[in-house]
Amino acid sequence: MKYWKAVMAGVMSAVVSGQAFGWGATAIGDGNLHYTQYNADTPKEAEQRAMSGCAERTTNCKLAMEHAVRSTAMVMVVGDEGWAQVSNENPDKAGNDALASCGKLSKGCRVESAVWDTSPFFAALAIGKDNLWVTTGASSLEAAEKSATERCQQGSATKAPCSPNKDFTTNTHAFYVLASSDDYTGIGLRTTPAQAKKAALESCEEGNKSGKPCVAGAPIENEAPVAAPATMKKWIDAAAKSTAPRQMKPIKTAATTRSTNVVRCSNTCANGSCLRTFGNGRQERWQAPRVYDPITRNWTWDTVTNACGVI
Repeated sequence: MKYWKAVMAGVMSAVVSGQAFGWGATAIGDGNLHYTQYNADTPKEAEQRAMSGCAERTTNCKLAMEHAVRSTAMVMVVGDEGWAQVSNENPDKAGNDALASCGKLSKGCRVESAVWDTSPFFAALAIGKDNLWVTTGASSLEAAEKSATERCQQGSATKAPCSPNKDFTTNTHAFYVLASSDDYTGIGLRTTPAQAKKAALESCEEGNKSGKPCVAGAPIENEAPVAAPATMKKWIDAAAKSTAPRQMKPIKTAATTRSTNVVRCSNTCANGSCLRTFGNGRQERWQAPRVYDPITRNWTWDTVTNACGVI
């Protein structure tokens, strides 16, 4: 029987809740109204919240992307009659491609959301009676533990069950090293390969009864998330500018009269393209303006203010 000993120091082993990085997703529905979820803990949560936020604003919502991605720029561009969202590691390529794609579908395209979606990578260690496995680079704690457990059991000569060691799960940049003799294995988890190797060898020698030296394996790295490049800022600024509330110009009154003009009409609109019908049967086509709603923090079509064309 082979015995194991895991050693860890100077590494955050507990999974951080409310981390500064998270997953993002965007959902869009009728009228090009959309909702973007930032900093969710998992891809599924990001997509569910994006769909829920969109459903509160409009109908027929769908995800702008099938799933969220990490360490990449997501830029969404919305026009008068269409939209486009592109994800790329290069923010400029994501933004320019989104503008170009939207421009093929619609006029008035502008950046309405831009996010650098950077989530941490998770690593987990699973140990069984005669085997162990380290999984790194997973998208969530659950995924890391599941993968480590399955691979540990698959490699077991006796098919003995394996279970994750909760003390050795990390979402930081760290290194695992395994050092083994004929009858004992030490595991080191540190922030550098050299430190991890030293800890693994020391741990192995403490339990080594075989008389043969412990040998350290190659370090196993759990990568760190990639920080947003400097070029991301201009796309974030562009999104903030396009979604800022409009400054209403003061209305100048040239004269005041006592006359009252009552006009009645009905309107049928689709994505801001409207057809008004007056009481005498006359019809006019008109384009409703887009206005910013500070309550929903989104752009919408104003089909009410000038519905009968009297302003």
